[in-house]
Amino acid sequence: MIPVLQIGALSGQPLPSAQHFRIAVFGAEVQRIRPETDIYALPDPEEQMVDPVALLAAGAARGLFSGSAGVAGKISTHAERLADARPDIVEWSLLLGGVDLGALRLLANMLACRRFDSAEIVADGCVGGAVTQSAMLSYPSCIPPQEFTFVHDPPAKSHSERGVRLIFADEPDDVTLDLVIASLDAWGNIMMAGGYDGGSGANAFANKAALEESCVVGVSLMVSDVNELMFSPVVNLARRVHALYAPLERLELV
Repeated sequence: MIPVLQIGALSGQPLPSAQHFRIAVFGAEVQRIRPETDIYALPDPEEQMVDPVALLAAGAARGLFSGSAGVAGKISTHAERLADARPDIVEWSLLLGGVDLGALRLLANMLACRRFDSAEIVADGCVGGAVTQSAMLSYPSCIPPQEFTFVHDPPAKSHSERGVRLIFADEPDDVTLDLVIASLDAWGNIMMAGGYDGGSGANAFANKAALEESCVVGVSLMVSDVNELMFSPVVNLARRVHALYAPLERLELV
């Protein structure tokens, strides 16, 4: 199942300050969608799925997709699940602003890897318009940081254990620590929900992020057929945290 994507003139552009979308999925499988955005919080992960729209909005709000808008740019995001008109339809209203348009590709991938009958993502004013293939959208991008040390050392093999470590210049306060852990967990859940699959078979299993040392927050994951672009949101997060919350000494993607 390939979601219908109608976004009109937005194709190939960063999203404006505020853009509304309507997302809908159809079929009996919609009954498996839960309101949670963390797979570890699902009562029955084998039979249930996280809310993909709320999960994307949570990641966007934390700056994971801010690469094209600048690390300190304003981000607008809100997701609301609408009242179910029928038991085989779930609809959402989604507001995104100041984020990379590639976030929609992640959402389309998350919808496509589920056994829905069909799905659609439609921007305001684009109902009945031309259909954009989600594969034509680039994945969210990043700009390699110059303001702190950046180590990106991908392994040669496609199936491997990977790790992310944000090393602060000084011990972060609780607000910063909570933000970084929640953001890394949102990123991990997007990957586990199929955000970077896109029919390629790429997948990941992410552990919960944690404070490893007084100045180090990290997360480990197992990946297969990895797309290195899946690490761009972490770079965006690190640069945003460094600019707005607490200075980083080093970011490691290994």
